Amino acid sequence: MIALTAVLFASALAGISATEYSCLSRKPCVLNDVNLVSEAELTSVVFPDVTDPLTIASGKIPNLTRQLAEKLSSIVDLTINSLSMETIYIRPEMKHVEAVNNVLHTILVEDDKTKRYELLSLNLTNNKLTNVATLARFDKLRALNLDGNALELLSMDTFTAMNELRTLSVARNQLLTVETERGFNLMKLRSLSFAGNQLLELDVQLWELASLEEFDVTNNRLYMLTGNFGQFKGLEQLKISGNYWKCEILVQMNRIHGLKFDSEGTERCKEKGMTEVKQICCTLDASNFLTSPGEGDGLFGEKWEELRVLQANVTQLNELVLQVKEQSENETATKESELERRIQQLEEQLEKLAEKCDPKEESVAVEETNELKTVMTDHKNAIKSLEEKLSAMSEELEGFSERLNDFRGVVDEKFEKVEGVPEKLENLENVLKESDSLGLMMKNLTVLENSLRSLEGQQLKYHLSSVDLKSQINKERYRIDKVTDQYAKLASDSEFLREQLNKAQENIGLAYKIIEEISEE
Repeated sequence: MIALTAVLFASALAGISATEYSCLSRKPCVLNDVNLVSEAELTSVVFPDVTDPLTIASGKIPNLTRQLAEKLSSIVDLTINSLSMETIYIRPEMKHVEAVNNVLHTILVEDDKTKRYELLSLNLTNNKLTNVATLARFDKLRALNLDGNALELLSMDTFTAMNELRTLSVARNQLLTVETERGFNLMKLRSLSFAGNQLLELDVQLWELASLEEFDVTNNRLYMLTGNFGQFKGLEQLKISGNYWKCEILVQMNRIHGLKFDSEGTERCKEKGMTEVKQICCTLDASNFLTSPGEGDGLFGEKWEELRVLQANVTQLNELVLQVKEQSENETATKESELERRIQQLEEQLEKLAEKCDPKEESVAVEETNELKTVMTDHKNAIKSLEEKLSAMSEELEGFSERLNDFRGVVDEKFEKVEGVPEKLENLENVLKESDSLGLMMKNLTVLENSLRSLEGQQLKYHLSSVDLKSQINKERYRIDKVTDQYAKLASDSEFLREQLNKAQENIGLAYKIIEEISEE
């Protein structure tokens, strides 16, 4: 490895000090002890002869700013590992960036969305990223590694424009949900990994990955699969161990011809009370693994608060729809009434003009008014369409709220049973004290165990329902935003229509005045 010299020099004449980092040899360039913490250090630092590729091997650079990146304008291959970096600006010209073992939480890109990026590989392993939507700008990526971050939700739509992507790894995060709204079609993707997350279910129905060869979902909490791994015709290696698959789904997977699976020891299956299918553990009863994540949280833990938040969100959405609908109806009625009144006035003036004008000559004012009538009709139709959409959304949200309340009732019923468990335990303890019968003791223990297992089985249903509710709420919010935008456009059109009416009224008034003067002469 090539060494580095860091020379601190002072300019006595200018009274300015700067830190200079320079490589002793040009291939490759490695810099050590690069410490750029303050704004002054970032401003004054110079790199007189660094060459590509560049590795900054040690030091501390909390923020790789645009200013600093521009001082490295000749570098397109940059390695910046273990520098306590929190934010990073990536220049459009960069081709390879490795920023491993930092504390990155923000990725900065050009504000100009028409600016194209040349980035081919990006390795952000072991950072603190919670959102990676910015990565959608890097549509030429071939390799992307996001292992060891703090992602809880991942939208596969982020990667839809990355048509050159070969490998994608999002292992060792905290993923609870992987969403796909518009479809996931990457024809060159060969390797995909979600290993070491907390996924309970996976939906691959909208995924089209013709070249996928290796898929890794090991060490999650996967129980459900929507879609079929068999849809990936090029898939050779499927790693699925360390999960809690529903046995029926695992049997279906094993029917896929030519697919190689990994395996896990039988000890885990026995330890967890699970069934084994072709050296992979699966479960016939999901309650076996649905335990509370924290001590003293109870069976459902913080899920009650989560459910209340969901209910509040649904209520808020209902109120918003009603508010928008009411506002739309009131403003539309007022504007329509005013516009119709003014059009009626214009028509009356036109009739008077028609009596004094040559019927063979077509008035410009008449043409403008006819055009305004057409615009008014289109405007009314658009308003009617918007009202129908708002009405339909309101009905959907009401139904959604009813389904949520029904589900809440089911969960409350189960919770009442949970509250009764301590009393059952106390009764059982009294029975055991009064009886020496081992058979009676075992019978009561079995009854209690079955009761607890039945109650625990509701937790999976709750979690999956909560995920579905969140997804539906997000969709409804998106639709409300879209309708609000449409309403704003209609309001703008109404204003334009009003201006056109004013102009037409002025023209008609002027024409009427001229005709009056001609008549008097």
